[in-house]
Amino acid sequence: MQVILNGTLPLAWVRAERYCELSGEPMNTVRGRVSSGIWSQDLHFKRLSERTLVLNLNAITDWFNQQPHFTTSKPKH
Repeated sequence: MQVILNGTLPLAWVRAERYCELSGEPMNTVRGRVSSGIWSQDLHFKRLSERTLVLNLNAITDWFNQQPHFTTSKPKH
């Protein structure tokens, strides 16, 4: 996911709250990926302070693209 700021600057790092707005994912999902080690510190996320978490949109997009596609089976008649 690449975000363009003011039409000129590609933005790679965003606050976790902004990521949640853009992706529609809840903050609990983000916190779970961070605390369980699914996302790596300094690659997917950085803590700027105790209360400020920033996420790397490029690294998260790469991670997302590597996730398996979920399919549902059709019910048998």
